[in-house]
Amino acid sequence: MYSAFVSMVVIFTAATQLTGYEIMERVVNAGRWHDLKGAIELTLVSSSGEVKKREMDFYTKRYEADLSRMIMILKAPPEVKGMAFLLIERKEGDDERYLYLPAMRVVRRIEASGKGGSFMSSDFSYYDIGGVKLRDWTFQLKGEEEREGQDVYVVEALPANRKVEKETGYSKIEYEIRKDIFLIWHAYYYNRAGVKFKEYKLNEFHRLDDGSVIAVDFEMKNLVTAHRSRIRFVGLEVNTGVPDKLLTVRALRRR
Repeated sequence: MYSAFVSMVVIFTAATQLTGYEIMERVVNAGRWHDLKGAIELTLVSSSGEVKKREMDFYTKRYEADLSRMIMILKAPPEVKGMAFLLIERKEGDDERYLYLPAMRVVRRIEASGKGGSFMSSDFSYYDIGGVKLRDWTFQLKGEEEREGQDVYVVEALPANRKVEKETGYSKIEYEIRKDIFLIWHAYYYNRAGVKFKEYKLNEFHRLDDGSVIAVDFEMKNLVTAHRSRIRFVGLEVNTGVPDKLLTVRALRRR
């Protein structure tokens, strides 16, 4: 009788265990907001301790769980004031990324081959800005562990094809997903040579009125250069009705 009960528990547990893909799907759906706006503080810290800061306004709107648009408009320092970045996620085909350069009054599209480039001189790449793209990766649950007092899922992400690996510069990403909130707690990025070279860490999250959560303070560190970058959201406003017309290439060209 006891052995039969144990067998039933094992079978039930195996049947209900989330897959790596299902876990990352929940990460994408962790925040149920429709639109957000506020300010972003981007802090860059060199290995010697030199600090540089960027300040920007941002607006984003979600059309589906993994389909959104976002614009960031730099306010400071003076040498980059007016520069803007626009991300348009696509259901099919490549997402679109654009930079507005005020000194030349031109809009430049960031080609797919430039996804791995540095975002605003930070340790975040252009590809890192935005949510997890489920279609770009295959996910495998590697285990369930306790890390720094938090219960996490350990999920390994491998590029779905060579194109993704080439454009992102990542041969593998290891995620630690907090079980209680389904946010990325830590992530480790491996270059195309298979060397771990970047590390992501969540510092703070905000719980919205509907009970869902959003990361509001996180950082990325380059393990080779010891340079690190921190993104912090301030003055966050939820579901205020960000207009569609603000999140277009046409609006970017009119700046």
